[in-house]
Amino acid sequence: MPRGPRLTHKDIAEINRLLGEGLPDAEIARRSGRSRQTVARVRNQAASSHTTTEGAVVGTRVSVEEYAAFKALMEAEGLTPSDGIRRLMRLAIGALDLRVEEIEALAQSRRELVAVGRNLNQMTQLANSGRLKWNARDGKTVAQLDARVGDLTEALTNFINVARRRTLAHVAFPEADK
Repeated sequence: MPRGPRLTHKDIAEINRLLGEGLPDAEIARRSGRSRQTVARVRNQAASSHTTTEGAVVGTRVSVEEYAAFKALMEAEGLTPSDGIRRLMRLAIGALDLRVEEIEALAQSRRELVAVGRNLNQMTQLANSGRLKWNARDGKTVAQLDARVGDLTEALTNFINVARRRTLAHVAFPEADK
């Protein structure tokens, strides 16, 4: 059976990026010029690289009080102690615990910010060329853009705080939440 050209690291990164956007395999295959089977293989390889069955075992001793507090927090969060430790490890390396829908929301926010930036650039070009005739409608548009950027900034801040709480940052660094 004939085979296509080998996947490069760039090809794999692009397929993983499209997978992260939540696109179906058929759409990713169409965009990348690869087969659905290739896309599925890349997806499965990415998923298996994050499993812990072949991972390192980390052991440590904690006081009875620390363990009881940790165990109570894990039960309240609906996590196993292993999941909790993995989240703390992600926090230690600076990685947030993101869900697919949150990644999609971030991508949408980025698209909105890019659109706002384009609008501002167009207005600046018009103003610099002397073709911008400022009126009340323009002022209202700029105010709406400003409000939307403020909304997106607040949403991003809230998102990061939620993701940090999910990685248990508030447990490891309680003063950082203040």
